[in-house]
Amino acid sequence: MKEIDSVCIYCAMGCKLKYVLENNKIVRVLPVKNDAVSEGRPCIKGLTIHEVIDKGRILNPMLREGKTLREISWERAFVILYRVLSKYDKDEIFFTTSGKIPNEDNYVIQKFVRMVLKSNNVDNCCSRLCH
Repeated sequence: MKEIDSVCIYCAMGCKLKYVLENNKIVRVLPVKNDAVSEGRPCIKGLTIHEVIDKGRILNPMLREGKTLREISWERAFVILYRVLSKYDKDEIFFTTSGKIPNEDNYVIQKFVRMVLKSNNVDNCCSRLCH
C-alpha cells in the first residue's frame, strides 16, 4: 500500500489528509495529526469522500442526444456552453458555486463568469450556508 499526503477535496477549508492507495485506488483516508486547520480531527465528510466520488463517477463532459448521453471533448463542451450562455444578456445569467470544491475551482468559475460572460452575477453558496 502507498500513502500520499494531500489536501481534502470536499470543501475549501484545506484540511490535510493522508490517502491510502491500493492498486492506484484510494481505499482509506486518514487524518494528519499535526494539521493546523483540522487539528488532526477532519470532518467525516472528508474522511469518507473517497466512498462518494468513486462510484460510477462521470469524468468527462456528456452530451444528451435524445435519451442517451455521449461523451464529448472538454473543448466542445465549453464551446456549447458558451454558445448557449451567450444568447442571454449578462444580467440574465447567474452562477452559484459550491463550498464542496476547492477555492481554486471556485476562483476559475467566477473568473469565467466575470471575464467571458461579462456578468458579476456569481456567488458561492458557502458564504451563507453550512454543508
